[in-house]
Amino acid sequence: MINYKSHLISNLLISIALIFQTTIGLCQCDENLLLNGSFTSLLGNSVVAPNWEGISTPDINDASGELNTSSSQYEWIGDIIPSPNEGTWQNIYYPESVFQFVELEVGETYDLCIEYAAQGIAIVPILIFDQPVGVRFIINDTLVYTSPKDETQYTWETDCITFVAKQTMNKIEFQPDEEQYLGIDGACLIKNVTSSTTTIEANNDHFIYPNPVRKNSHLNLHTSNKGAFDLTIYSTNGLLILHESNITTEDFVIPKKLSVAGIYYYTLEHKHHKRLSGTFIVK
Repeated sequence: MINYKSHLISNLLISIALIFQTTIGLCQCDENLLLNGSFTSLLGNSVVAPNWEGISTPDINDASGELNTSSSQYEWIGDIIPSPNEGTWQNIYYPESVFQFVELEVGETYDLCIEYAAQGIAIVPILIFDQPVGVRFIINDTLVYTSPKDETQYTWETDCITFVAKQTMNKIEFQPDEEQYLGIDGACLIKNVTSSTTTIEANNDHFIYPNPVRKNSHLNLHTSNKGAFDLTIYSTNGLLILHESNITTEDFVIPKKLSVAGIYYYTLEHKHHKRLSGTFIVK
């Protein structure tokens, strides 16, 4: 059973590393516990990216976004976009899935993210697959979360979950939620070394909640530190999302609803240069 945390404080170094991964996408994150590899296979051969197992559609994508199909009858629908993660893109058609085993620390909290895109493929006029599709997050053969459906082919979406490891060896698996073509890019799994409930409740230092938060929902900040402070929020690509100055309340309603899923980084800058930081997830 996966336990989700409503409050999350992430390691500062990991947060900074995530933010400045501007050239290769979110999912090729620093400190990644998963291994992602680029395709090197010939057309129609092995199509599961290196370090992953499972079954994937016999059509491959390279880092430039070109789609190479194993059948001359297929037509790809939609505008092709490059892989944001150096060619780790792979196609899956339900019930296909890909998975990887990773060793985790029991009782520790982890963030798991994936970039995904609905894809259109057709053998006109016999078969047409061009409907929205989401991605299933499956951990140790248990479905723990299903992302919102991507409504537009070849537009990369990002979604994340937070979970507590209940066993040492864990199977991390991704699968489409419909009989449609789903592109997934290299996954990111990172440990939050200060995010346990015990640590948060004992220190009660600062946290953003709810965490994760759904898109376009209210978001709140709590801090036990006295005195005025400034709040700054950044996206994973370093974009400034919000800056609020001279906040004096311990419980603050953040005046912005975030509409893009992903991991966000925040800082609290107090007087006398005391600086606190953390991350939160929008899904």
